[in-house]
Amino acid sequence: MTPEAAMSEIAGGSQSAFARLLGELAPRMLRFARSLLPGSPGEADEIIQEAFLRLWQQAPAWRPEGRVSTWLHQVVYRLCLDQLRRRRPSVEIDTLEAEL
Repeated sequence: MTPEAAMSEIAGGSQSAFARLLGELAPRMLRFARSLLPGSPGEADEIIQEAFLRLWQQAPAWRPEGRVSTWLHQVVYRLCLDQLRRRRPSVEIDTLEAEL
């Protein structure tokens, strides 16, 4: 069964279709997330969990003309970018003014 066909079953609440899709796509998505977040395998794992949670939640709204793997790549990419932004060092304005 293709990932696109599995989405209609997942939309109906099929946990077995979700498990099959997870088994098929998760390893590739995890490698992708780890390449974007080097040195943080735990963060990459959490991002994959969040991405597949979103897939489960969005399954009823799925439009069959799209590819599941493309959508999932975009979700993982954006979640990784958000994580990288949170890692950026920041300086509080009050601290900066005190130093001047």
